Amino acid sequence: MTDIKIVFSDIDGTLVHYDQEIGPDDDIIRLPTSSTGLKALISAKTLGKCQELRRKGVFLVLVSGGRTTTIFDRLPFLPLADAYCSEVGGRIFYPVKEPTREGDLVITPHPYTNAREEDLEPFSLKEDLEWRARMEEFVGKEGYQGVEPWDYKSGTNITAFERKGALWDLAQSFLNDGCVIDAKGYASSFRVSRSKNKSMSNETFQAMLDMKCPDGLDKSVNLGSIDFYPKMSGKRNCCFYLAQRFLQSTDEEVLSKHAVCMCDDDNDLEMAHACKHAYLPSIASESMAQAAEKSKDKFTLTEQGTVAKTAATEAAIDILLGIVTYGKWQNTTQNE
Repeated sequence: MTDIKIVFSDIDGTLVHYDQEIGPDDDIIRLPTSSTGLKALISAKTLGKCQELRRKGVFLVLVSGGRTTTIFDRLPFLPLADAYCSEVGGRIFYPVKEPTREGDLVITPHPYTNAREEDLEPFSLKEDLEWRARMEEFVGKEGYQGVEPWDYKSGTNITAFERKGALWDLAQSFLNDGCVIDAKGYASSFRVSRSKNKSMSNETFQAMLDMKCPDGLDKSVNLGSIDFYPKMSGKRNCCFYLAQRFLQSTDEEVLSKHAVCMCDDDNDLEMAHACKHAYLPSIASESMAQAAEKSKDKFTLTEQGTVAKTAATEAAIDILLGIVTYGKWQNTTQNE
């Protein structure tokens, strides 16, 4: 039997892609436009292959740096998973069959070719409150208002100045220095985008990239922006917590023994290094490119020639299906 028991996958640039030329035979689903104007797409084959993995007994977890409200809106178009993590792992949600309270979000999966009836059943979400309580030491409670499954359409998410905790102290210091931050739709992290700080010098933005975070906080780069969040969060820590939970394990090496990931960017690096292997349908940062080049036995780039974007995602999942099915590693697309 294979030792792969859980697959963690990033979303943007990994499961969903942008600026892809769609051919007449491509079975592609378009996602809703994000709050920043990004228009993503995913292939029906990606959705179907993800469910094949789960039917073979492998846990699937989606781990994103994106804002929670965007993840909520995208869920009908994303693969069914055993957990959904937003805000660089700061929040964890599990699918449940029934709403947990009045007005709760009900997700109806978008139909796709060859989907089974059970793949299209509506579901709701239940947050992992134990994990959330760990974050609240640094992010407080105020920012969750308007970012819950039952109220995220209400427009009641409060500003960074109204929030308490070390993370928001940092955000407020940036705001006082004239920096534009993005906290809308986030409860446990915030983002600083170069494109929204056009008056900021390159030297100032680089200094922010290089800065040492206050105690208890951390940062990473995602889609060219800087995400700030509690140090106990981050994709690696979130994955470790879920691997131990799902596999009912106390093994400190559970990720390196039983987990693989699919990813593409700087904020995925700690997760990638912690897991047994990382599959890259694309590479979005120089740091990820360097890691893949340095550790070719650890990273597999599935983007090869004309195999790109959604096809590269499908190739990565095909490798995992082969490993799970035949019980041995088959890195046929290993980096050259």
